Amino acid sequence: MGRLYWSIRALPFADTPEAPSEERIGRLRSYLDRAFPSADNQSYLDALMGPLHRRPPRGVIVARLTALSLLPPLLVQAGLDPSHLRLARNEHGRPYGEWVSGEGTAMDFNLSHSDRHAVCALLTGGGRVGVDAEEALTPARALPLIRRFCTEGEHASLRGLSEEASAAAFTRIWTIREALSKQDGRGMPLRYDAAHIPDGLQVLCGRIPSVGTRVALCVPDSLSAADVIPVAPTLPIEWE
Repeated sequence: MGRLYWSIRALPFADTPEAPSEERIGRLRSYLDRAFPSADNQSYLDALMGPLHRRPPRGVIVARLTALSLLPPLLVQAGLDPSHLRLARNEHGRPYGEWVSGEGTAMDFNLSHSDRHAVCALLTGGGRVGVDAEEALTPARALPLIRRFCTEGEHASLRGLSEEASAAAFTRIWTIREALSKQDGRGMPLRYDAAHIPDGLQVLCGRIPSVGTRVALCVPDSLSAADVIPVAPTLPIEWE
C-alpha cells in the first residue's frame, strides 16, 4: 500500500539579515555525508554546493541542503534505511533514489525550497511525487504573471477577484503547476493547467497560516487522507 511521508521546515536564516555561515553549511553537509554514506552520493552532494569557482549564495546552498536533510527522517519513518540509498538525477535534473543493496522497495522523493521554507516528500508503494513551496506573491508581482502565463481555465477561476485575492489565488496556481511539473519530471511547468489536474493524479494544496506560504503535493489519486503522514517536527498546514 502506498503512503506519503512529508515535512516542511522554516529555513534557519529566513528572518535574519545576515547570510548563513560557512559553519552552518559544513554542519549540514556533514550530516548528509553521514546519512548517505555511499561514495556514489558525493557527486550529488557536491552539486548542491555548486562549483568551487562559482558557488551560489550561501543562502541557496543552505536551502538546498536543508531540503535534502528532511529526507532521512522520512525514510526512517517509512522503515527504510537512508544509508542504503544512492542519490541521482534524471536527464532533466529531477532527483531520484536507487537502493545500493538492491532491496527493491519502491519509493520516490521530491524536494523544494522557497525563500523561507524547505520541504521534502517521500512516496512509497509506486508512482511519483511532486512537491513545491512558494511564498505569497504581492499583487505587484502577481498581476503581470497572471496576464502573461495563466491559461483560459485559470483566468476563469480568477475572474471577479480583487487584486489581493487574485495574487493569493495565483500563488496557489503556480504552486500546483510546479508540483505537477516536478511529479512529471520533464520540466516545463508552464505547459500545465492548474484548473485541470491530469487523470490519475491529485494535488493536495495548503498554506502555512501564519505567513501564507503555499505548499502543493502531487501524488497518485489512489492515496487517501490516511495515507498522508506528516513527520515531526513539521510546520502546521491548513489543507484545502
